[in-house]
Amino acid sequence: MRPKLVFLMLALGLTATSFGKALAAPWRLLTSNEGNFSVLMPGKPAFQVDSQKSFVGDIATNLYNLQSKNGQYSASYSDLPGIAVDLGGEGTILGKAKKGLLKHDGGEEQSFTDSSVAGFPAKVLSYSLPAQGKTGKAKFILVHKRLYVLSATQSAAGNPGNIDKFLESFQLLSVPAK
Repeated sequence: MRPKLVFLMLALGLTATSFGKALAAPWRLLTSNEGNFSVLMPGKPAFQVDSQKSFVGDIATNLYNLQSKNGQYSASYSDLPGIAVDLGGEGTILGKAKKGLLKHDGGEEQSFTDSSVAGFPAKVLSYSLPAQGKTGKAKFILVHKRLYVLSATQSAAGNPGNIDKFLESFQLLSVPAK
């Protein structure tokens, strides 16, 4: 009788483990040929295009957004008017992108550090969202006149490694010439 009980417990344990893995969201590679990038996301994102007016002209933002159980992941790109990049420079562009994200999300900056992607300038922002009890990270990448913004937030229940996995998975499909 005892061997049957052990077998039953093992079978139930394996079934529960398999079921738990099946419930975990599978990471998918999002490839945007138009945006010239790929990035891993824990599910299939929705796509939308937003347009914003600026003093140098209209700017279209192409946004892939995914809301998961414990967090939110987004990858976007915008083609900036050449004059904005020429007059502002990379520091100004990346700084304004950071300021806009913090204002939009109601975030508080924790750190803003230098980085790069395929030799192009980038910055990584760590921030908190006190009103929501969440933390977040974003990566801003300037490739000539194209600005990429990757951002992810999560609750305390989220897996701490997921945000880094998302941000570090970003790749350009090809390195564009200037």
